[in-house]
Amino acid sequence: MVLSAIREDRLHDPSRLAGFICGTARNLISNWIRTRKRQEDPLNGDPPSFDSNPEDDFENAERARLAKEAIGRLKPEERKILLFTLVDGLAPSEVAGRLGLTQQAVRQRKSRALKRAREELERLSRS
Repeated sequence: MVLSAIREDRLHDPSRLAGFICGTARNLISNWIRTRKRQEDPLNGDPPSFDSNPEDDFENAERARLAKEAIGRLKPEERKILLFTLVDGLAPSEVAGRLGLTQQAVRQRKSRALKRAREELERLSRS
């Protein structure tokens, strides 16, 4: 991937090659972890484990469903910020660069998005 990027002239500053390689490696690892988690997700059709308790499996699946629904009700930009920071593990500076915001704006919007998601999850849990 790094060689392809260099050949396509996507590395603008050769002195930052080491950082570019580290960033690419981090992204590949994050993608692998995310894919692995999806494969283990009971909501994605994986068969339940015979070692697990069916009641626990049901409760975990219900919690995951409610969390997905609560996050799905957030604004698209809020979902992106949560995805970049919580799933991809990006720093606010990296998220800010991707979304064209300041680091402070990313932190503030992440905080508000988490609060809204928490409130929505509580509302969904009561109904």
